[in-house]
Amino acid sequence: MISSLVMYITDTLNATKGTWGIGGSQLLYQYGIVDEVHDLDLIIPDNEVQLFTGAMRCIGTEKDVQKKHPFLTTYFFKFCVDQLEVDVMSEFKIGHSDGVYTYAFTKNSIVEHQIKGKKVPFCKLEDWFILYQLIPGRERKVKQLENYFLGNGICYPSILLAAIEENLPLQMKKRIQTVLDNTIEANGNWKSK
Repeated sequence: MISSLVMYITDTLNATKGTWGIGGSQLLYQYGIVDEVHDLDLIIPDNEVQLFTGAMRCIGTEKDVQKKHPFLTTYFFKFCVDQLEVDVMSEFKIGHSDGVYTYAFTKNSIVEHQIKGKKVPFCKLEDWFILYQLIPGRERKVKQLENYFLGNGICYPSILLAAIEENLPLQMKKRIQTVLDNTIEANGNWKSK
């Protein structure tokens, strides 16, 4: 179950009326893919950076950020809200051997879940399947997502099909295609019934 602290942050951000989404391990936790969460990753559009950072400054303490390769995110902020580390990112970019991948986050990038009577926006698993393949040290989460798709289907195959057309490493494109193919084979379609 999502923590009361995350629900408090949700209430604060929903009050802005802006577009935002929960990604990272909290997203995977929501779908039962991982058992624990240590921080909160929030994705926002670049035209709402001031709106959301202002809201976060009202409830948390801003921390210094050290950018490190391969992360090339344009807007990256770190907050601490009652011991929970919250990363707020916009124009999330990751460098790789063939260039730079940008997570094109929009209102269409989220799926709202009803939790405790409130709307909580989550990013789409398919987007994070791509991102985790580019983030060093996340192979376990990539495999957990592959297993999830195999057992539950893929809700947004267009995200993965579009990624295959991106300037991504060839091995990664092959892996995405394999996940698509295996999911169809296991479920008879992208999404299991």
